[in-house]
This record gives sequence, C-alpha cells and structure tokens, in this order.
Amino acid sequence: MRAVDPKLHARRRSAILKAAQGCFAKRGFSGTGMKQVCRSARMSPGVVYHYFKNKEAIVAAFIEEDMIWARDRLLALRTSEDPLAHLFLMLDEVVERMDARSLALHSEINAELARNARVRRVVLASDEECRQSLIAALDAAKARGDMKPSMEAENAAFAIMALYDGWLCQASLKGPKALRERQPAMRDALRALLVPDAR
Repeated sequence: MRAVDPKLHARRRSAILKAAQGCFAKRGFSGTGMKQVCRSARMSPGVVYHYFKNKEAIVAAFIEEDMIWARDRLLALRTSEDPLAHLFLMLDEVVERMDARSLALHSEINAELARNARVRRVVLASDEECRQSLIAALDAAKARGDMKPSMEAENAAFAIMALYDGWLCQASLKGPKALRERQPAMRDALRALLVPDAR
C-alpha cells in the first residue's frame, strides 16, 4: 500500500473545502452538486469522493473547523483571569475570520437546517458542545467572582449564543462590515450581561 503524503492530503482537502465554499456561496447548498464541487476544485470525482462522500460530509468538515477554533477559545476562557476581555478577543477574531463567502456559507448552512436532517444533527451536536463548554467556563468565572452572582451560567450561555447568532445573521444580510460596525454593541451587551454591578 502506498504511503499517504500528509501534506498532499491536507492541501487537497483544503482545496476541496475552498471550492465547495465558493459553490455554496454562489449557487446555494441545494443548487450545488458534487459535480460542481469537483469541477471547481479541478479534481476528479474519485479524488473528491475519497475525502468527502457527500455534501453533508463537506458541511460537517466546515462545522468541525469552526469547532476546533471554538474549543480552544472556550477552554482558555475557563482559566482566563479576565473572562470579559477574553470574550472581546473572540469577537475580534470573528471579525477577522468572517468574510463575505464565510457569511454566505453560514447562511446556507442555517437555511439547510429546516430541510436536511443530517445537516441539522451535525449543527445541533456542535451547538450543544459549545453550549456546555460555555456553561462550564461561565460557572468557573462565577465561582471566581468574575460574573454577576445573580446570573445563572446556563441562562448566560443561552444569551451569549443568541447574541452571537444574531450578530452573524445581521452581517449575512448587510455584509461583513456590519460585524465591525456592531462589535461595540456586542461588547456593551456582554458587559451588561456578565459584569458584576460593583465593577
């Protein structure tokens, strides 16, 4: 059996995902077939299907990439000496990471939730993982006195995730510049939600 070149494997996988992102942004998830992804990636169907067996697997890969980023940040949030500053830093990173194509992909995945059970399961699983990690981080912050004692971590996590989803939704409608324009509002909302009144 021929040895797998990990660098080539990673390059091909990345190229397929980049091609799929462009196709989904241009034609929508339902309007894109694996043939279009193969053509855009300039790879044979055999190569593309070796990496991803269907469009749902491609979506799962996009979501997993986001989860890798979120896991690292939420894990660091648990031990951060300044949780609010850490959340602000995460907002900064989102502004830098999300361009027009990324926002279009986000919208397409959300639109697919109502009609594609496989995509919905993947999104729900990642959403629950984020929620539980955020609750754990907020519980730790509350125990240190870095969060309002009256705020339950589960409720705070729900509110933070709702704010984040709304922020991205607005940017999907108005363009990436809305992320930066509304970032101060996100900061104010997080501060009002989490910071103890004495601070």
